[in-house]
Amino acid sequence: MSDIYQITYDVRPYEAGYQKTLQPEALLNYFQDAAFKHSLSRGFSAFHLLKKGLTWVLSRYHIRVERYPTIGEQVHVRTWYPGPQKPFYLRDWEVLDDNGTALAQATSSWLILDVGTMKPVDDNGLLDGLEQRSVRAIEDPFNPLPEFKESHFESRFCVRLGDTDMNRHVNHVHYVQWALESVARHASEGTVPLEIEAGYRAEARSGDTIIAHARDMGGGFFGHRLVLESDGKELTRLRTRWG
Repeated sequence: MSDIYQITYDVRPYEAGYQKTLQPEALLNYFQDAAFKHSLSRGFSAFHLLKKGLTWVLSRYHIRVERYPTIGEQVHVRTWYPGPQKPFYLRDWEVLDDNGTALAQATSSWLILDVGTMKPVDDNGLLDGLEQRSVRAIEDPFNPLPEFKESHFESRFCVRLGDTDMNRHVNHVHYVQWALESVARHASEGTVPLEIEAGYRAEARSGDTIIAHARDMGGGFFGHRLVLESDGKELTRLRTRWG
């Protein structure tokens, strides 16, 4: 059994923007889908964990894009388990075109939580026998992302029921989508996000209002903070690079 799980996607028109290239959130959905199908095939998916009163929660994400594919193009998403980084568990991806040229890379870290207490727990043998590939798509120790006090831009987003997942909190892709949208019109014309780093700190639910704060850090970099309007709790901190 291979230590790499691969799945092929065709870039569909509704996944692309006005430049006819794949939207960043669609790329993250490819990652999410490939990870789920890999975990489902190996017996450690969210469905398997819920039977044990456990669930997966994403902690960190780091994505680099070399090129966004265009409508009709086939892309090959490869994902694997690089091993634990206790108390976290790593998952990585790479995206290739039909010629084998790299389009994107990503690395992430996850926690296993007890659903009753929402506290981290060990995998308790759940990942025993899972093939490990001791190669990182991106070498990242996941140090804390930088904080900023004053924002240059602010946007407000209301959480819809359709933004939530099986855990009833906002799916991680939407936080990235809101952060990118909050600065898209302020970035240099024609630029796209080439690097995305996200640290997930708390959850939001349907009916909440999210304020996306952003600051231009210079050199194509932006800092982001997504907070709850009701109490100012920080939900996600991000750093993006546009080019």
